[in-house]
Amino acid sequence: ERLGETYYKRGDVRAAAPYFDVLARRAPNVFTVSRMAEVYTRLKDRERAAYWRAVQVGLAGDFQAALTLGKIASESKDPEISRRGLLAMAEAYRGLRQKEPYLATIKQLTAGEGVQDFLLLASAYQELDQHEDRTKALIQAAEKATDSAKPPIYFALSQAYSVRGMRDEAEKALEEAIRLDPKRAAYHRELAKTYYERRALDGRLQKAIRFWETALALDDSEASDWQNLGVAY
Repeated sequence: ERLGETYYKRGDVRAAAPYFDVLARRAPNVFTVSRMAEVYTRLKDRERAAYWRAVQVGLAGDFQAALTLGKIASESKDPEISRRGLLAMAEAYRGLRQKEPYLATIKQLTAGEGVQDFLLLASAYQELDQHEDRTKALIQAAEKATDSAKPPIYFALSQAYSVRGMRDEAEKALEEAIRLDPKRAAYHRELAKTYYERRALDGRLQKAIRFWETALALDDSEASDWQNLGVAY
């Protein structure tokens, strides 16, 4: 950021732009995104300026303007800027509560069928309370992901199953997340809760106790774990 500021103060806007871009994407707020819009306007880069203006007005709640600007960015010949424009359009449709064009835009964004594509699609289905489709997208993401990337996907999958009342499947997804990443306290905590909900079945009470104990061994700062474990005892 400091290097970007140095270039900017020297009047070298083009050299400053990549540094400001990283900051604005990491911490989008009115200041960072409006500065990006100004930078690309000065550089006469219409599509990039339109994208950042879309983000700026979207943050202010003007979703119709964000949609118009996002469409301009989506027409860029640069695939990255075109994708950003589509993302801005999707967020605008979401803000406008226009479900069908929102989902259609997300599907356009996720046509590549990579891991991140399926995760984005799953997030959209969650937004629309379409949890069966959300589950399918998460399963596809898990199938394509590397082992190191799978644990949070299985965790999300367990939540999708839980919403649908599919508790056996939710347990299995959490068990798989723990198998791949046994040091994550949140996974043990969630599996303990899932077991405890059906504590009268198949020794699940003891399993719940064991997983709460493990969660606390990994992270003893969660007060609810102590309380839940005390009740389970």
